[in-house]
Amino acid sequence: MKKKLTVLLIEVQFDPHRILPEGNILHHLLSRSKHCREMRFLVYMRMSSEIFQSILNINSDLITKPATKMRQLIRSGERWATTPRFLTTDKMSRRTKQHYDYGQKNLCVLLDLDQVLADFEGHFITKFREKFPDDPFVQLDERKGFYIKDQYEKLDGNLGDKVRAVYIEKGFFLDLPEIKGAISAAREMAATDGVDVFICSSPLTEYQFCLPEKFEWVEKHLGPEWLDRIIIAKDKTVINGHILIDDRPRINGSCKSPTWKHIIFTAHHNRHIEGRQRLDNWTDGTWRDILEDFKKRI
Repeated sequence: MKKKLTVLLIEVQFDPHRILPEGNILHHLLSRSKHCREMRFLVYMRMSSEIFQSILNINSDLITKPATKMRQLIRSGERWATTPRFLTTDKMSRRTKQHYDYGQKNLCVLLDLDQVLADFEGHFITKFREKFPDDPFVQLDERKGFYIKDQYEKLDGNLGDKVRAVYIEKGFFLDLPEIKGAISAAREMAATDGVDVFICSSPLTEYQFCLPEKFEWVEKHLGPEWLDRIIIAKDKTVINGHILIDDRPRINGSCKSPTWKHIIFTAHHNRHIEGRQRLDNWTDGTWRDILEDFKKRI
């Protein structure tokens, strides 16, 4: 007998300054943004009744303090935190079922940020030569491998730390130039009927400048309304979508069969990869054909 699935739908609205500690990166971002004075979360999960019960009985010691505080606020029903709604799929209206049915959703496109919308590689060479003018460097046409640091260390074992010093420096990510045609293509894509567009980017482990500057870059080049389209994830395999446009040749993670199809955005470091679907640029309109092709499949 097929198990009945329970849908957990939680909508939480709260003032981040009352919950998040000052050192929290989200607190830092929201404090700097004039467009975000509150946070709103919508959490949706399908699960068996057993998993559902285990979530209700979760040990509070395993939850971080901000999450524990959120949970208390949800249960207390304060005016700026709504109570969770627990529904079962058999009680949903037809319209609601369609809304939560993945097969009924728009085409979901995930766009990487660095080297897809923003020119990381070209900007890196410029900054490296400014900072270390007497050191050897790798020309763009000679780039091989996804990680710049690895190739520079092969060139000279002492260059690794210098490479890292360039891209973790304050202002590096904020000052990345746009890849030609990327911004206009992203805006047109987002305005296309039946298409949802999100920016899916992986931060550096040294996130102090990288993470907030990614948000600032998007706000600067695409506008504040795009801040709601940002997905930050070290593991992109767990993100739902139909298409992921990314310059990284291999994207691995905890999910062995991601929902999205990986389309390689051509960069100097991945030109040698063969037998994979590609998008070479944003200017010749090929991206429109790719979207139309995928819209027919869903």
